[in-house]
Amino acid sequence: MDGVESDVWDDGEALPVEVAVIWIRKAKFGSVKWVSSCSKSQVWWYNIRHRLRYLTKLCNYLFLLTAFFETPAYFTNLKVNVEDLELFGLPILSAVTTAIIDIFFMFVLFFYYVMRWKSLGKAHRLGIWHILGLLALTLSFVDSVIVVFFYRGGLVPGSFRISRFCRPVLFMSTSSQFRQTMNQVLWSSRKFASVIWYLALSVFVFTWIGIVVFSQTGLGGKTGNGFQSWPNSLGTVWVTMTTVNYPDVMLPGYTDNRFCFAFFFIYLVWSVYFLQNLLLAKVYDAYKEQLTMSVNLKQARRAEATDEAFMLLAVNGAIPVQMWLLFFKYYRDPLKKHTLEEVMEDSDNVNRSAHFLRAVGVDQQQSLSRTDFHNVVQVFCDTQFVRVRPPLVFSIVDNVVDCALVADLIITFAQTLYFIQSSDGRFSQITLSPHKAWFWVLFGFTVFFCLEVAHRIRVKGFAYFWRAKFQNRYDFFTVLGLLIISLIFFFKPESTVLGRILILVRILRYQRILVHIRPFRNLAKLVFKIVPSYWNLSLLLCYVYYVFTTFGVQFFGGKINSQNPALKDSPFVQNAYLTLNFNDFGSGFVTLFCLMVVNNWNVVANGYLLIMGDAACLFFVSFFVVVNLISLNILVALIIDCSTTLSSGNDTNEASDSLLRATPNTSFAGRSLEESNNPRQKLKIRNYSQRMLLHRVLTEDDEETSGGDGRMQILRHASRHVLSNRPARSSEPNFEDDWPSELDTADSEAADTNWLQD
Repeated sequence: MDGVESDVWDDGEALPVEVAVIWIRKAKFGSVKWVSSCSKSQVWWYNIRHRLRYLTKLCNYLFLLTAFFETPAYFTNLKVNVEDLELFGLPILSAVTTAIIDIFFMFVLFFYYVMRWKSLGKAHRLGIWHILGLLALTLSFVDSVIVVFFYRGGLVPGSFRISRFCRPVLFMSTSSQFRQTMNQVLWSSRKFASVIWYLALSVFVFTWIGIVVFSQTGLGGKTGNGFQSWPNSLGTVWVTMTTVNYPDVMLPGYTDNRFCFAFFFIYLVWSVYFLQNLLLAKVYDAYKEQLTMSVNLKQARRAEATDEAFMLLAVNGAIPVQMWLLFFKYYRDPLKKHTLEEVMEDSDNVNRSAHFLRAVGVDQQQSLSRTDFHNVVQVFCDTQFVRVRPPLVFSIVDNVVDCALVADLIITFAQTLYFIQSSDGRFSQITLSPHKAWFWVLFGFTVFFCLEVAHRIRVKGFAYFWRAKFQNRYDFFTVLGLLIISLIFFFKPESTVLGRILILVRILRYQRILVHIRPFRNLAKLVFKIVPSYWNLSLLLCYVYYVFTTFGVQFFGGKINSQNPALKDSPFVQNAYLTLNFNDFGSGFVTLFCLMVVNNWNVVANGYLLIMGDAACLFFVSFFVVVNLISLNILVALIIDCSTTLSSGNDTNEASDSLLRATPNTSFAGRSLEESNNPRQKLKIRNYSQRMLLHRVLTEDDEETSGGDGRMQILRHASRHVLSNRPARSSEPNFEDDWPSELDTADSEAADTNWLQD
């Protein structure tokens, strides 16, 4: 790091290769917010901001999580005893403590804004979210300072804490990927808003019809049940659309006149089975259109950023090999200064560079053309490739361990049966005692599993064991946990909790057995591959929860308590729903989840309407529309679309695995794909990152009509070489267990050196 700190105060011009590296990093995220020339200090600020991005993201999430531990704002004017409130049970910090914590995180966020300004320079622009974020930061800071030094209620008199409404805005302003997802949903809402309005119109029309039709039945009139007034009728029809009160809502009128069934039949078929399914289609079509535009825009910006980098590196229309090596070194380690002589002597950098160039067919050239550089950058920009893995082959040791695991689970299940089938109707805790034979038999299996894991570590080395397949790490933690808990339980047999924990940990090891069952194995693969595609939408759903919980705690906090006369003898109390409240943040999250599941949500909402009046229904209806009708519909449709895309390649992958099992494992270091007939080299590297999966889903039709997938073929071709021909290192194994790498050979290094000297 010598000389790195001095660059902060150096106003000299940055090297073109340093600026080009940042252009490529911008290309990875589809951004063109950068400059063609800048000072060294600006490059330093950008690299520091890039290095601290995960720390900044962590602070963002911690800033939001403080809401779970802070004193609710209504505590400043609390009119009931705290003992009468049902709280979640998390530790509660005082208002001053949480305000001090908020101030700390606000300084971190302010530093983020400073870094962004310093690192972008002339390219710095404030968008609407950034302006809102700075405004929220100012208000939140003033509010927290007032709490610490002057008044516990904050900037606004009473129990309204403005800083708690500013947190979601601050989070949105400092998370670009999250902002992009939010903007996509907001822009797509214009396409399906008409269906939601038509659904609302249908509710109103059927309410009108219901009041007229049921005026002389058990449902209407002054003594009716459901249609005795406009507000009551609207609530009945809306709740009926969610089906939670059907058929109960129909029975009073159905008893008097069987033809009232026609009203509910037509309404439910129209609203539930037609309009809501139409909304599902419209929501995803609109969101998919926004995703397509986003992907196309990102590709266009990526090409623009790549061209900017190429112009900085090119000499006479091409990038010399020496400049490529220097660029590659700066890309891997941007904070240090590098010279051409140092780069030429770095064999690891030379070898890796050679593999990248060979992957796109330029290993015999002395320079990279614009097309070659674009192809290489595509590999840089989509790095979340699945590591090359061998076909699933079980050794004798694996089979023995799996048989022992089956026996362990059977004995654990038998122990559980004895544990819960006691003659006096209580759980027999003595069954779990370490003085019983159950414990020692299962402890013997634990010792066997520990020896097997230790053997794998001794043979492969801990670094290889740890960085290989996920099953190794899973076995390490579960087996080590079993051993430690068993030993503690032996010396502290009075702790029955440890006995139950042992059973739970043994149950968790069942997933190793499912690997032998192909349908379960394929399902598990599909689940893990789909997760990245809806991760951002899942976070957006949590964000919606956070915003609604913030409003709920502010407006409903403290209102639900056992002493409130408005709830006396209500269904809310009779169903023991007092714990479903917004008295603190944890309870609010649980309440919203119960509302999202829909079952008995009308009973929950009715309790709040009894206290707050009919205006409270706006909160619950808006939550249902935003979460159930929009967010969940997008999630469901996206999962279906992505799972269909991924499942289409299962047959091909299974056939490839069958071919690979019959093929001997030979080294292919230094050889190109076309030079060998070894089927192991023809493994199809699949990219299941969110960007690539969505690209496959959204552009599938275009690729079919264009007659080829040239860019994807280049990516797959390049990734084969990048992932399979990279020099082996002791701390970074190339392949999984039982497929040892022989890539770090003298022939391979010699070939790379000869390529450089040609």
